[in-house]
Amino acid sequence: MRNNRRWFRISLTLLALPLIFALAGANGDGGSKIRWDIQHYPGFVLQPGGEAFADAVDHSRIRFAGSGTFQADGADGNDVTGGGTWETFSVSGALTGSGNYRVVHLVSWHVAPGTLPCPPITDAIAPCADARAGLAVLQIQYSDGSLGKLVVSCHLPVGSPDSVYEGITVSRGFVDYLIAEDPDLTMNGTIFHVVRGDEH
Repeated sequence: MRNNRRWFRISLTLLALPLIFALAGANGDGGSKIRWDIQHYPGFVLQPGGEAFADAVDHSRIRFAGSGTFQADGADGNDVTGGGTWETFSVSGALTGSGNYRVVHLVSWHVAPGTLPCPPITDAIAPCADARAGLAVLQIQYSDGSLGKLVVSCHLPVGSPDSVYEGITVSRGFVDYLIAEDPDLTMNGTIFHVVRGDEH
């Protein structure tokens, strides 16, 4: 009788495994496409088309705008879209360069805890429930052919740990703009969304 009970419990566990794995994949968005945006939120309406800044150690700056998509499971790091524009500034604020960039490869993606409070925020990019916090490392190509990295980090207002920052860091050539500027001062920020069905 004891052996029968043991095999019964094992059988139930084996039968439940597919459901457990399916739920884990759904909660982790494992097979989903993720959209990233450098966004802005005038009047607490979240919209694409924002800008983000990062600083080098000498306090020269880079400005980025853009959006794109990638596969959450990272199985094909080349399954990426998107890009945007960039500008660099000297310590005195003089414009030192500008151009376009495109994303060429997903290096890594990690979702983080956090939710978007709707209301008071209205999400005009995608359904509020599909917003995600996280960290994406993207390889990018500048319009002059040089390669660099774009790190997009999103800290959502509810539940994201303080260790997750909001903003971007960027490399261009031999300069690493490794200090993310506080986006709250400009009503700009970053956001990730799970892409469902025919959403873009």
